[in-house]
Amino acid sequence: ASADEVSSSADELAENGREGIEKLTEALLLSGEAMAEAGNSRPASGSEHHMSHFIELDFLRRGKIPPLHGVTVGLGTLVSLKLYEKLPLLIGPVGKFDLPSESRIRDILKKLGCPVCYRDIGVSLETVRDMIENAHTIRERFTVLTALHQRDMLRSLSEEIADLVW
Repeated sequence: ASADEVSSSADELAENGREGIEKLTEALLLSGEAMAEAGNSRPASGSEHHMSHFIELDFLRRGKIPPLHGVTVGLGTLVSLKLYEKLPLLIGPVGKFDLPSESRIRDILKKLGCPVCYRDIGVSLETVRDMIENAHTIRERFTVLTALHQRDMLRSLSEEIADLVW
């Protein structure tokens, strides 16, 4: 519900409006509460964070300052949503995921002035493909990346999805 509240306040956030900032702050606090109750970051960290850390490590390996964490998480969210869209086609019917479409989140990120392509932050297409194939190794946590890796499907998806987000 918090995510819906924040996404419906994108216009307000883009203008630094009070209501949008309040909704975002509330969502962040609820996210922190969920992590505290769970005793780990799982309620607020999945495949999008694994991809974010993969990209941040790539920047550090190249001796460069990584982009802001929120930027790389936003881009990882676009990839994750694309993977979730493909999941039923690849492994058959799965439980219903109440997730926004990738295009909706892309539109919100654009509205807020955030990058929506990895090339905009200096990441190569090859690195994006590598990220999709290998980000599941960043943490031992089951995500959509893990599910597709276990079925040996990440490599085939990496080219298609990387082209969409690069």
